[in-house]
Amino acid sequence: WKRLAYHIEHHAETKQKLGWVREMYGWSIGAALQGVKFNLELPPRQKLIVQPPADREIGAAAMFHYTWGTVIKDKATDRKLWEFDKRTYTDAKLPLQVPLIPSPPKFRPGLVMQDGQPVDQKLLDVLNAMIDQMNSVIPALPRLKAVN
Repeated sequence: WKRLAYHIEHHAETKQKLGWVREMYGWSIGAALQGVKFNLELPPRQKLIVQPPADREIGAAAMFHYTWGTVIKDKATDRKLWEFDKRTYTDAKLPLQVPLIPSPPKFRPGLVMQDGQPVDQKLLDVLNAMIDQMNSVIPALPRLKAVN
């Protein structure tokens, strides 16, 4: 893995094509070359993570992987009703205390995601569980210090 990660990092074309996930590819390729076998169950049997909005059931997963941004829109008007994207919370203009994350809207027919896929109650349940979990610990986060 270390050798592969180094090669990827120092090979401009590979680095550019693999982008920010290049180290993950290095690890995966290294594991495969060493014959490491993984038991890769799909949700809801996956015991490690679920990735909303791709996964619509928590099942046996122990964690949420929230790399995907989720936008919920009204299909009829194309109006954005709710959004969660972790990148929103990395802007230096944010307050020094992390704000609570708004909950997704209640289910109603006609809700879709940014890619046009319908939003159902199962997806909203997963999103609410993830947001509730994050909101349960946000008040305990230390206040950040301003950097001048």
